[in-house]
Amino acid sequence: MGWPEEPTIGIPPVGPGGPRGPDRRVLAVVAGGIGLVVLAAVVIWLISSGDDEPRVATPPDKRSTTTSSTTSTTLPATSTTSTTLPVTAPSTSTPPTVVIIPPTTKPSPLTTSAPSTTSAAPTTSATTTTKPPTTPPTTKPKSPVVVLREQLEAALTPDGQPPPPGSKPRVKVSAPTKANHERLTVTWSITPTDDGSIPVDAAYQDAANLLAVIQSFDGLDYERVSLRGTYPLSDTNGDGTPDSQRVILLRFFKATLDSIDFDTLDPLTLPDVADGSTIDPAFQPPSTTTTSSSSSSSSTTTTT
Repeated sequence: MGWPEEPTIGIPPVGPGGPRGPDRRVLAVVAGGIGLVVLAAVVIWLISSGDDEPRVATPPDKRSTTTSSTTSTTLPATSTTSTTLPVTAPSTSTPPTVVIIPPTTKPSPLTTSAPSTTSAAPTTSATTTTKPPTTPPTTKPKSPVVVLREQLEAALTPDGQPPPPGSKPRVKVSAPTKANHERLTVTWSITPTDDGSIPVDAAYQDAANLLAVIQSFDGLDYERVSLRGTYPLSDTNGDGTPDSQRVILLRFFKATLDSIDFDTLDPLTLPDVADGSTIDPAFQPPSTTTTSSSSSSSSTTTTT
């Protein structure tokens, strides 16, 4: 009766003339040791091959075991069935996305103001003060002398209106004082004629107009009036140009002046009506009565 055939892996079958008994067990042990060495070498190789190489895990139940029975099953030594674990691929799952929702209200932009070139006025108090209404500056009233002079200037114009602005004044007024015995003095310049003749009639008409204004003016207190007329009659300083000089002087007490009716007065009779007069012969009215002390005098004087 022959030996039953046993499956062997990597070990040639032992025929009827092969080893028996204890020899057979020795061979089985040797074959199992060789298988363990090969398996250990494979495991070591897999471990040392790195992370990229597949590793084979050998479960403990697959290792060859030696039993004490006479019949043992040995793993084949020439071929090894290795179980390759799949390579763990990196996770392709997308990490959770954190979405930041902006606030619903739009933030106001940051505004920067340009530096101001003008310095702000310092605030002295938080309480505002109301300024009183601005009153227009009051015009200083004109003095009586100025008012009288303006009226006398208007009396010398043909239409009785003030002369145009910028015109040369023709009238000077000196106010009455105690030093001059309350005498109001008015001096005016007689306008020359175009033909060079002596303006006698025009001079006395001017005098009558001036005396009428003085009579009606009540802004000054005076006791007497002195009216003086000047005219460029002759060259007194030798420069070749006639110089203005007094040619008419009429004196009136205030009572005498107030008694004159200028509506019916003949201006040429003023030297006779006056309380005193000094007239240059060139301006002597033809109707004036002479009561001078000397006929050779250069002027006719009537005194009181």
